[in-house]
Order: sequence, then C-alpha cells, then structure tokens
Amino acid sequence: GVGWYLGHRMTRGTDSSTGSASPANPTNAARVAADAGDRVASVSYSGVDSASVNTTGTYVRSRNALLVWAAGNSNVVLSGNRNDDVIVVGASDQHDARASFSNYGSTRVDLGAPVSTVYSTYIRNNANNAYAYLSGTSMACPHVAGVAALLVSSIGPGNATPAQIRQAMEVTATDLGDPGRDDLFGHGLVNAAAARTWLLTNVTPPCVADVVSVGGQPPRDGALTGDDFVAFINAFAGADTLADVAAVGGGTPGDGTVTGDDFVAYINAFATGCP
Repeated sequence: GVGWYLGHRMTRGTDSSTGSASPANPTNAARVAADAGDRVASVSYSGVDSASVNTTGTYVRSRNALLVWAAGNSNVVLSGNRNDDVIVVGASDQHDARASFSNYGSTRVDLGAPVSTVYSTYIRNNANNAYAYLSGTSMACPHVAGVAALLVSSIGPGNATPAQIRQAMEVTATDLGDPGRDDLFGHGLVNAAAARTWLLTNVTPPCVADVVSVGGQPPRDGALTGDDFVAFINAFAGADTLADVAAVGGGTPGDGTVTGDDFVAYINAFATGCP
C-alpha cells in the first residue's frame, strides 16, 4: 500500500452472513478504529450525505484522526454543506475525466482518485483468494486514505493535526476540470508526492516530549510540564500509542509500536527541553 511504518486494521462492521449492513455499522467501525488509536478510517459505503456520517467524522477528528468516505456511484449531485470533518472522495478515470458513475458536487466532494479497472482482491464462489478488475468510488476512497496515512507516517503520528493532513492533500491536488475547486473533482486528483513535500515543508513537528496539554489530555499545547512526563510514563506502561514517539533506532517518526527506543527518545527529549 501507500506509505511506510503503517498498520492496517480490517474492522468487521456486520455479522450478517450475506455481508449486508446499515450505515450504523461502518460509522461505528470508524469510531472503534479512532478509539483504538488509528489515524485514518477509510469507508467505502453508501450514505455519505447522512447526518450520522457527519457526526462520526466530527467524533473521529476529535480523536486526532481522519474519516475518508466514498462519494458513491449514482452519478448524482451531492447536496448539503461541506463538512471539514469528512473527506469525501470522487472517482476519475484513466483519462483524468470524472468517472461516469461518480457522484459529484463542489460542496461535498473534496478530492478525486483514479478508479477505473483497478486490480483488487475479490470474493468469488465463496473463495477469498480471487482477484478482479473493479471500478467505483469504493476503489477511490482507499487511495486518498492511503495518502493520508502516508502523510501521518512521514511526519510522525500526532505531529500534524487532521486539519493539516487534509490541507496538505487539498492544496497540492492536481487540478482537473475548471480551475480551482469545482463540481466534478473538488480540489482535484490527490497527489501523494506533492502532499508529502508540502506537509514536511510547511508543518514543524512539535517536540516529542510534549505529548499532552495541561491537565493530561491531548492534544499537545506547546509547553513541557510534569503532565507530559506523567502522561508518557502511563502510556508507556500500557503500551498506548501516545508513547510511540520514535521509530526503531530512536529516530522520528513513530513506527506504530511502543518499545525501549520510545522510552529513551522521550527521556532525552524531556531532559533537553526539546529545542
């Protein structure tokens, strides 16, 4: 997939033997993922214009994560106001035109990604080892979610806000259609390399020792206090991702695991005051 130092969680959203689900199932799965410390939740399902998707996006963002949702395949204009808490992904074809089935609308669709005839895993005859060429915004959504995860891993978990990750993808998207944000593509086609360059150029990671705000709760507040030290020790003892401040070998970004490297990196950063 896109990126490095990434974990991948498949969340079972329904117990139905046919795989059918209601909108409550994927929204609940996204909340569970965010509560578990995942930084990006990707949902390829209908209902993008429902109130529950918007409230779930707000909740996920409050957990310092991003919710990415497929625009849908009905070739209709999505109405309603834009929600900064949900990234809605439309589809482009191999000619950088809007895929004929993709829903669209500048107030709802934020980014596009290529989807036509994408080679993917496929369940055929109840066997889960097949592959097939598929098309749909369900294929576009993981592209954008993967780029978001790439950006998180590049700068380090917790070192950029969800808003900054989103901004990096939007301001660097390859402009398609009418200049600027438009009805068909939103900001344009997601551009992984440009988004990563923009993020690392424009966002300065905070000191790794600054893990919480005063009072012991994320997000960071830019000051080193005893609250940060206590919060890190508690997180390290519980193997919580809050303590994942370094990659193996002691360098940033975090790598998704809590090890002795994280402990050493934190103590050193706290002792020096993080210049």
